[in-house]
Amino acid sequence: MMSNENDTEDCEDPSAETPSAENTGTAEKTYKVGYRRPPLNRQFKPGCSGNPKGRAKGSRNLKSVVLQAAGRPIRVRKNGKVQTTTTLEAMVENAALKAAQGDAKALTTFVGLLARSGALNEADDASATSLSETDDAIIKDYMRRHGHGTNDAGNE
Repeated sequence: MMSNENDTEDCEDPSAETPSAENTGTAEKTYKVGYRRPPLNRQFKPGCSGNPKGRAKGSRNLKSVVLQAAGRPIRVRKNGKVQTTTTLEAMVENAALKAAQGDAKALTTFVGLLARSGALNEADDASATSLSETDDAIIKDYMRRHGHGTNDAGNE
């Protein structure tokens, strides 16, 4: 492990180093400094990254923070009684209640939640199976004529 610490020390501050004999010779005269071409003495050494210490242990991304907050239990008053529920459940119930009361923004939010959760697809599947054979044949014929059929043999 001692060599890793020394490697990290070598990589940390390239500005503290004095230019070596390699950098002061003819290579520096032919090397043009400019956009995406830093001076030779400021470039990373081979095997050294720009972030030698790496990501801090225990740091979390946005998804894990949001999931933790959504799963946190909170106390809500429902029908005069205090109940414990998750933050996510309380938010969904609040959006559903506001949507039922006619709030257009809450309705849009709630329908979006239903669509993303797949609840609308399940309702569509249930209604599709309750079609009569005649209606089902008409829909299949329409899909076949407009190129949305599942098999290509029946397409004209």
